[in-house]
Amino acid sequence: MAEWAFTITRQVKPYFTNQGSQSPYVIARGRQGATGKLTISPAIDESSILYLLANTQPQIQIAASNGLAGSNLVSAQADIALAAYESADLADGDELFGYDVGWTAVHTGATFNTVTMTGATGMAGCIKVTLQNAIASY
Repeated sequence: MAEWAFTITRQVKPYFTNQGSQSPYVIARGRQGATGKLTISPAIDESSILYLLANTQPQIQIAASNGLAGSNLVSAQADIALAAYESADLADGDELFGYDVGWTAVHTGATFNTVTMTGATGMAGCIKVTLQNAIASY
């Protein structure tokens, strides 16, 4: 995989309350969605095209790390339980070719990495992002 990108969206709406505090509202978390693109170049195998043609919804795991250990480790990992491939455009270069594969995360309502994903039928989502570094909290 040469490049990857993903976008996480969530509907957010503040609900104002009548509780007399300094924070007179609560922010409710709404529907979540995730979309992305994988650039597979050069195309060593044709599995991405076969996933698209067969409407297979594979799991996608994207991991990036600096390769260090202990408190020096910086890593990011995105786990998408089911990804519906939407397109696989040919990315032809000078010598080799590959594919730009667009996907949308599919909400399953199933248990994923010990977290039960719940929500309205047809709701997009089901993505988990894990960041690791020496900062205790954000």
